[in-house]
Amino acid sequence: MQVVSGEPLGSVGAWQGHGVTSSRAWRGRGWAILLAIASLGLGAASANAEGGPRIDSAIGDRPVVLVFPSDYCVMSRDHPSDARAIGAVDAALAGTNELLGMAAKCDERESWHSGRLPTLNAMVQYQTNLQMRGTDLPVDRAEFAKLVCEQISQNKIDVEGILKEAKERIESAVEGIEVNSSNFLGTLEVEPSACYAALVQKLKAETGEVKTQLAVYASTIIKKRILFTYLFREYQGADTVVQLSGELKDLVAQLYAANPE
Repeated sequence: MQVVSGEPLGSVGAWQGHGVTSSRAWRGRGWAILLAIASLGLGAASANAEGGPRIDSAIGDRPVVLVFPSDYCVMSRDHPSDARAIGAVDAALAGTNELLGMAAKCDERESWHSGRLPTLNAMVQYQTNLQMRGTDLPVDRAEFAKLVCEQISQNKIDVEGILKEAKERIESAVEGIEVNSSNFLGTLEVEPSACYAALVQKLKAETGEVKTQLAVYASTIIKKRILFTYLFREYQGADTVVQLSGELKDLVAQLYAANPE
């Protein structure tokens, strides 16, 4: 399987007292996993209340349950293709974030393993900040979400229908991206549960194939620890942002239900 080269982008958090570092620090260099990615395979997967897989993981010493959509399959170190991709992810996140778990759509994963599909398009990923993984945050979930969105709110995207102006701005940002580079599209919404934002990156796999990948992610707290939840999808226009943000909100709600405070 092919692994994308080049500098990845991601959501790297750092907590200092009751504040958050700059927006660049939050975005950092970590949404690595891009066209040929896999998860850490932490434990065997079981089904969650919504019918999707779930795995037992931990943020530092704090046990957490990670949940995935029903049509996704958790990926494992036991498969050679997955193991190579995991190594690439670990290297990309080294010193910044820790990958806790990841899954791909089951039909894509099967085709990818057999070589019928050169790259993965639809993925879910969980990360935590490496430096803060053992620290209980001194604020609640709502205050944390507000602080994060304040730091990264260079732009605000109206996801309720994607206004013409926002759609034009998104399309312009995508058109201006060079291969193996990325653009931060802006914040989507701040809720008591999480800060939602979007990134887009144009990537070239070793096959020579070039794809534009969208990542919508949520920054939140689970059991007093930082957790980033990412959804990845091939970019197919500004409405992809709307679709993916709705799926992410549903997933975050399932995550909270699986991890009562």
